[in-house]
Amino acid sequence: KKVFILGSMESRSASGKPKQDYQVVEYVIEMRAGRPWITGMDHYPGSNPKTLKWLQSHPPKPAEPTKEALQ
Repeated sequence: KKVFILGSMESRSASGKPKQDYQVVEYVIEMRAGRPWITGMDHYPGSNPKTLKWLQSHPPKPAEPTKEALQ
């Protein structure tokens, strides 16, 4: 249900110097009444989409406890 768009974004500083960054845009799409419906969207830097294979090889790290939880 996900679609990934890989691309680059160019921005310019006040002095006109260009800076190019690679981005991944991720859409979650479902069909409703025969039409595509976007139910989620995310974007992140880089050129590696977080596909199912990527997610399986990069399990989430356990959250570190906050200072309040340690007291």
